[in-house]
Amino acid sequence: MQTVSFLNVEEKTEADDFEVNFTSEKFMGLTMYNLSIKPLKNIIRFVVSIKSDSDAPLYESNYEYQYDEIGQISFKIPDYPLDTIQLKFSSDASSSLVILIKAYIEGDNNENVILETYTIGTEFHKGEE
Repeated sequence: MQTVSFLNVEEKTEADDFEVNFTSEKFMGLTMYNLSIKPLKNIIRFVVSIKSDSDAPLYESNYEYQYDEIGQISFKIPDYPLDTIQLKFSSDASSSLVILIKAYIEGDNNENVILETYTIGTEFHKGEE
């Protein structure tokens, strides 16, 4: 007989087990983004998704990504990252984005996982082109 155990996921309100650095720059009708995520604890998985007011949230990226639905993508980031993840991507300069970072972190025991979230919002303002 095989026993399957489930992990308990505990949500934290503060995202202090990883550091985020986010910059953007406008260039020829595009916004170029640089998102760095540095793990400070043993991260099991980062889930980074972007939702846009446009049908195509991204034009290009240095990481593979998939469309979750129209206007939303998620990056394919390898599990158990040891070093800083550097995501570089571009979108239409007139698009607003919401970037959601979820970190699944090893808990104190083998049955506990901590979930931390961090949200970044960008907003297009007329005249910024």
